[in-house]
Amino acid sequence: MPISAPTPPPANKKPATPAKPQVKPTAAAVDAEKIRQSREEGLNGIFTLAAGLSIAANQWADAGAFTMHGPGIAREAVAVAERYKWAGDALDNLANVSPFANLFGSVMVLGLQLAANHKKISAEKASSFGVKDPELLALQMQAEAQRQAAEYEAWIASQQDTDKEPEKAKA
Repeated sequence: MPISAPTPPPANKKPATPAKPQVKPTAAAVDAEKIRQSREEGLNGIFTLAAGLSIAANQWADAGAFTMHGPGIAREAVAVAERYKWAGDALDNLANVSPFANLFGSVMVLGLQLAANHKKISAEKASSFGVKDPELLALQMQAEAQRQAAEYEAWIASQQDTDKEPEKAKA
């Protein structure tokens, strides 16, 4: 007779808890979340700009402080803004400044690249902003120009072939 493992006693089954009904958020809750996100993104944009300016001024520790502590401050400032209208109004004004801060940051990177191209600053030191070595950038642009020229020549050739097709049809 084969030896088999004893059958375990039946498991104590707990009664299934009814599933909680899914509640859709109200329009007011969705709007409040959008406002919260806009305020937090705006404030984070200001901290990002501050970090970028700190790097440009060679103040790396300050940039690190803005990067490290900015998101937490933004989160807490938004929590305060949810309770106090004046704080919310202030963050809304900062959120409106943020797109201009982003534009300033983009223009600043262009300025840094131009300064590196003309050897006014070190491209290596500004590389954290996306500044490239001027020689590498020049080579990339030359390769891109050659690629576009070849593409254009191929397009011209295809147009000339298309123009010849009616002549072939007549013959």
